[in-house]
Amino acid sequence: MTVADVKARVQDILSRNFEVGLWGDRGFFVDHGSTRCFISVSGRGPEDPRVIVHVTSPIAFETPGSPALFEHVALNTDSWLFGHLSLEPDDDVPGTYGVLFVHRLLGNTLDEDELTGVVAAVAVTADDIDDDFVARFGGRRFRE
Repeated sequence: MTVADVKARVQDILSRNFEVGLWGDRGFFVDHGSTRCFISVSGRGPEDPRVIVHVTSPIAFETPGSPALFEHVALNTDSWLFGHLSLEPDDDVPGTYGVLFVHRLLGNTLDEDELTGVVAAVAVTADDIDDDFVARFGGRRFRE
């Protein structure tokens, strides 16, 4: 399957199961509570036929870097059945990080239950943990 084939399949599955929006040419999104779940599709390159579906929900933006933050992410990154914590430096606000909840799926063999289950799990988990996370480490949620 090509990236275009998988992207079309993802769009079809999402549109039948969620209120889905377009994320420009990057992919799709599904809103849930105070967060948004972004879904995108990418290829691995000409030497690797695997197509990857990325499912990502922000937990916090502009979170100040601190030893407590880094320790929390390191010790808790894989505490969930689906998804894990990730940090990305915020280039617009030096010294701060975007905290994300992410999961990846192999798109070549993707089925509807797998995708809908992961999108729901990632969105619900991020929405469940973002309030406490921001209260503890600072930053701001996707939707205040």
